[in-house]
Amino acid sequence: MTMTSRRSGNSVGGWVVGWGAIVVGLLGGCGPSTSELDSSQSPGGGPLLAMEGARLVVDGNPWDKPVGLSLNGLSYSGLSKNGLNHNGLLNTGLSENGFAASSFREWFNDGSTALSDEVMRYVVRCALAKNKVLTWLNPVTQEKHSWSGGLGLAPDWASGNPATEKEQQIITACLAAHVNKYGAQIPISILGETAQGIPLGLQEGEREVFSLREGAFFGNLFQEEGAFACQDSTFNIPPQESSLRTCADFQPGKKGESQCTPLQVVGFCNGALRCELDATRTYFHTCQYQGKTYRALTTHLRPLDFARCGDGVCQLSESCGAGHLSNSCAADCGPCP
Repeated sequence: MTMTSRRSGNSVGGWVVGWGAIVVGLLGGCGPSTSELDSSQSPGGGPLLAMEGARLVVDGNPWDKPVGLSLNGLSYSGLSKNGLNHNGLLNTGLSENGFAASSFREWFNDGSTALSDEVMRYVVRCALAKNKVLTWLNPVTQEKHSWSGGLGLAPDWASGNPATEKEQQIITACLAAHVNKYGAQIPISILGETAQGIPLGLQEGEREVFSLREGAFFGNLFQEEGAFACQDSTFNIPPQESSLRTCADFQPGKKGESQCTPLQVVGFCNGALRCELDATRTYFHTCQYQGKTYRALTTHLRPLDFARCGDGVCQLSESCGAGHLSNSCAADCGPCP
């Protein structure tokens, strides 16, 4: 199946890993516990992708380069659990001492432990560097949990120190960028900087493959300031096309709304938000909102991961109807009952 696209976007670089969702307000369904797969069901096809721990595998071949490609896929189910600011790790760090604290044990076992495990799996992947692994034996259930690092966005917090405000912001951005309403997994590319201001790595071929700059994510859910998304002014989806990136659905006239509360869509990054590009003009590294400047991460998408009404497949992002648009696609989804 092939798909053409009329969208335009800046061709900007970086096959960069970003992980997860943020406090369970953005978190819902739990994906596979050992590997995350793009099951070759992306609207435009493409290679089979998988994550094995912190390592990317493409068509069965490992990519052992710094950082890597990320698979979006964490679904949303609403506010169902206390956030990360209640798990005790904010001030004790991602360390053995932090996990030994009673506050973390109580947070982890309050409600669904599978959901808690999912939160921690993505938090650790955002914060810790590649090839780093944290393990914890739950004293309540006697179940052992292992969480692998990936991006290394928060080195101080990862070493056991209290999380700085910059680390809180960049982890929020990293996790919020990966919310997916449907639990569907599609590859995304994220650019930005660690909390220490070190740019995330670029890899050969990303400029051509991930050619659409979607927008930016920022905020601070650790301090209950919110999580926000903004659209790049070059990003435009024709009404016949749709994306599984519903949580960051940038639609005119819907500023502040989102299908994945508490994530808020707050306009154009290039407009009143005053998102600032880095020195190379490759990605937004900060955004201002409600009088405060936040560290941000920029997301990039592949054109082949968009569904088009008329391609013969009723995608999760399409609806039944009598028309030929994504929200009323008779050719793919048939008439509504």
